[in-house]
Amino acid sequence: GREWVRLARHKTNRDYAAELARRVRRDPGVAERFADACLTFERAWYGNHPAGPGEVDRIRAEIRRLQEGDGS
Repeated sequence: GREWVRLARHKTNRDYAAELARRVRRDPGVAERFADACLTFERAWYGNHPAGPGEVDRIRAEIRRLQEGDGS
């Protein structure tokens, strides 16, 4: 809703993180938190690191906070 990023099929998580960092410079915590959530996801998806309920809950909480505009 804040138009921090523009969705596109060709974009990677890194593309979204870079776009987010450019658009929310006044609140760098937002980009950092998004990048951290992406790293957790990618470690499980590509790196064979197990993602249990704790990791899933943490990412969901981070995304919820980002959607609410809490970058701290």
